[in-house]
Amino acid sequence: MKYMQSTRSTKRIKLWSRVALSLQRTALGIVDVFFPTPPVCALCRGPGEIAWNSRLCEHCLDRLPAIGRRRCAACGRATRQRLCSQCEKRPSALDHARAYGVYDGYLQSVIRDLKFRGEIEAAQGLGELMAWVVAADGRYGRIDAVVPVPLHSSRLRERGYNQAELLARVVARHLCKRVIHPVVRVRETASQSTLTWEDRPANVRRAFAVPTPASVKGRSLLLVDDVYTTGGTLSAVATALKRAGCARCTSVCAAAASLDAEFASYSSEGVSRLAAGQHLTGDQAESRRK
Repeated sequence: MKYMQSTRSTKRIKLWSRVALSLQRTALGIVDVFFPTPPVCALCRGPGEIAWNSRLCEHCLDRLPAIGRRRCAACGRATRQRLCSQCEKRPSALDHARAYGVYDGYLQSVIRDLKFRGEIEAAQGLGELMAWVVAADGRYGRIDAVVPVPLHSSRLRERGYNQAELLARVVARHLCKRVIHPVVRVRETASQSTLTWEDRPANVRRAFAVPTPASVKGRSLLLVDDVYTTGGTLSAVATALKRAGCARCTSVCAAAASLDAEFASYSSEGVSRLAAGQHLTGDQAESRRK
């Protein structure tokens, strides 16, 4: 008898808990309608002037200059030459590549926070800028799906997340595409940041594989990563995909590393017009400055 009474009491407590939770959610919804929470910038977390079509505040947009017209035709790095010295010496397996900005200053700080300090919310703002780059560049052509550069399983366990995948989800959402994971890292490699520029391509050679070639055969894929340094990792992934039958492989990164003095001069064109919904290509931005 006492057991039955205890069971009924437990059920009544659970019922009232559900009712209370429902009423709380309803009350919070009503409050949110009349007193909406101010939007917060995805990068600085500040409640500044947030663009209607963006997750970034105008202050952050002004601090994130985009690479403009003077860029390498192959990898998209800032340069005054048609091709940077790296692409002239070692052509990439990518069909086209771009990065939003130069890996320096505020952009470098934001990417490091995302990659090493667990600031995963930053992927929202960076991914949005990367999607803007792709949408404004007709050379990307058809894109069937978005592919994040994979981490080795041990590195993924250590970090807890793959920053490339976080960025890929945002890029894919803005481009209305699906994220797929056809590539696996079959061997653990040394961190690229610990190696010289000359040693990096060999470090990731044959480090990737595509277990199910049918998933990529004949498709046009967009690779996503955080930083384009030598391009060795992206080129190795593109090589694996093309061996599996991928028809075309392009990439977009949040930033591209500078090649010292060769890339000392790059576009200072910001993206403040993005806040007003005026998405300009690099060529259009350059003509505006002139």
